[in-house]
Amino acid sequence: MSPRAPVIDYLGMVLMALLVGTMIPSLVVLLPLWDPLFLSASRYLVAIPMFVVVLLIVQRGRLLPPGLPYLRLLYLAVFGYGMFSPLFTIGVYLCHPATAAILSSSAPVVSALVGRVGFGIPFDRRLLPSIVLTVLGAIIATYDPREGGLGLTGGEPLIILAMVMWSWYSLAAQRWLAGMNQIRITGLTLIPGAAIIMIVYLVAGALGFADLPPAAPRDWTDVLIVVWMAFACLFLGILLWNHGIRQFGIVIPSLYMNLVPVVAIGLSAALGHPPTWWHLAGGLLVCAGILLSYLRRRPPALDKVSIHRTEEPS
Repeated sequence: MSPRAPVIDYLGMVLMALLVGTMIPSLVVLLPLWDPLFLSASRYLVAIPMFVVVLLIVQRGRLLPPGLPYLRLLYLAVFGYGMFSPLFTIGVYLCHPATAAILSSSAPVVSALVGRVGFGIPFDRRLLPSIVLTVLGAIIATYDPREGGLGLTGGEPLIILAMVMWSWYSLAAQRWLAGMNQIRITGLTLIPGAAIIMIVYLVAGALGFADLPPAAPRDWTDVLIVVWMAFACLFLGILLWNHGIRQFGIVIPSLYMNLVPVVAIGLSAALGHPPTWWHLAGGLLVCAGILLSYLRRRPPALDKVSIHRTEEPS
């Protein structure tokens, strides 16, 4: 790794958070029109051609290498995408957009617990103050004086469960598919994951739990938003996320995801969902947490997953 590589990697995580931060406002615009399960499936299906084209252009040799662990790929597809996306989308549908955005900032503590319990990854105690600020910010953000306490709506547990699934996928993919580059890891797990999400939607629609067939787009703006989510939030965002996991482990990239509320709350306010003072206070604590994590950052190799360093060319 060159001396400039760590700086580039940090900037990549900032870009990742900015891109992913546009997802919640995008969902807020489209959820009144489309069923959450259909919306989950459609944005992944739109992303599939992007990954296929890039894989065919940059991938050397066979697209599916010999000895590919197909059963593990199925696990990654089911838990990483098949469960994460519907749970997260329905959670956003049930929550205030700003609450959903800042709840997502509890990802560092979720990731640390998943890494410790599921993979035996030691926790860096120097990150504890940052995680405390993040969690405190998320709690404050859910407080709604008009409800006489925490403004919980039922979607919050779904968002937390979705983050557990995503943290497990992120670590398991880097361990089980060690040696592959990030484009192949992302493509080989996202493509079957999108198929699983579509199957879930079709079954739910046949049983009367989802809108089937879906409503027609209101105009080209709806289509462009779906394409944006597929390209920016999924195609670019997941590539940058998986690269960050490979370089820094799970907790540091999760802390940088704390920038997501800053983007999401700002865009949601512009779309007619102004945040409360509690949302703003929670957001400030989240920003304080990520700033503290940067000031107290450690050498990136200390929390990496134990993986082989031999990779395919990127």
